[in-house]
Amino acid sequence: MGGVIAFEIAQRLEQAGAEVGLLVLLDAPFAVQADVPSGEAELARRFVADAAHSLNLDTSGSLDPAAATPAAQLAWLAERLAGASDTAAIEARLQRRFDLFAAHSRMLAGYRPAGIPVRAATLIVSAANSLNTPARELWPGQLNGEVSILSVDSDHYEFLRTPLVQDVGAAISRWHSAGVLPIQAVAPTARSGIIRPA
Repeated sequence: MGGVIAFEIAQRLEQAGAEVGLLVLLDAPFAVQADVPSGEAELARRFVADAAHSLNLDTSGSLDPAAATPAAQLAWLAERLAGASDTAAIEARLQRRFDLFAAHSRMLAGYRPAGIPVRAATLIVSAANSLNTPARELWPGQLNGEVSILSVDSDHYEFLRTPLVQDVGAAISRWHSAGVLPIQAVAPTARSGIIRPA
């Protein structure tokens, strides 16, 4: 969602006459399907799966959303996160995050960028093994400035975790410091998580 928000803010700032120095899209979806799950249980399943992937948790024992309430699914996740800690406090935090996730899911349903293309220089950072990978070829159609694509050999979740997120951050910083660079790809070196131009 962050990339969609960044694009929309950049577009509105430019329409208001401001200059946007840099737009960075981190594995951002280009268009979002309009099929928001009709029930809270299915939204909870998506939230739990997304959180578990982000935290690299095993989901093999997760609850069936057809048979489990959202509260039960969040409790299942809280138990995996809590260890010996107080699960009630973790469940309360998860409930707040789930409510936000559900609101974002409904808000983004059917989203597709439109309007005047953004003029700012843009870096598209794309996870090579992500559902959003095709978006990196579509975003340039909404951009009028210089566009570079940084392809990271990981999935959507892995490139947002250490150590790879630090490598991606350093690559963005180098790209910004050097000015606009041509489209390139990055691949892991022998040490997992390090990226460099392919």
